[in-house]
Amino acid sequence: MVIKIKILRTTCSSIRLLAILVVVVFSPFPVPLQPKNDLLPLLDVIREYLGILSTYPDIVEVHKDSAQKIQQCKKLKEEEKMAEADVTEIVERGSVITASVLSEINHFHSERVVDLKGAMQNFLQAQIAFHEQIIGNLREALGKYDQC
Repeated sequence: MVIKIKILRTTCSSIRLLAILVVVVFSPFPVPLQPKNDLLPLLDVIREYLGILSTYPDIVEVHKDSAQKIQQCKKLKEEEKMAEADVTEIVERGSVITASVLSEINHFHSERVVDLKGAMQNFLQAQIAFHEQIIGNLREALGKYDQC
């Protein structure tokens, strides 16, 4: 009978310590609030770039139409159905369009690298802070076991 009581007391003590562990570790544990600190800002940057990328097919189409128009004009010039001055002007305009499209693509890529690097750094810093908070809570729970 004494052994059973001792085991019962030990079991109750273990349950009490487990309850303390659960309260200490999970009470200040803001799991539902964590995504707003790390995941949501990252997703906002990704959504922004997806919106920008959705416009690129139209930009490429304008460039493609420009290149086709230049080819048509050169063909008309060879057939002597178009003046040299007109073809030269169209080629210059096409070159401007090509240069603009290429510069926009280069600018987009350079900005993308900087923005995504910053977003990933912020995400990882928030994850580190989050896991350090978990480690702190676990250490506090471990200390509760030392006190008993």
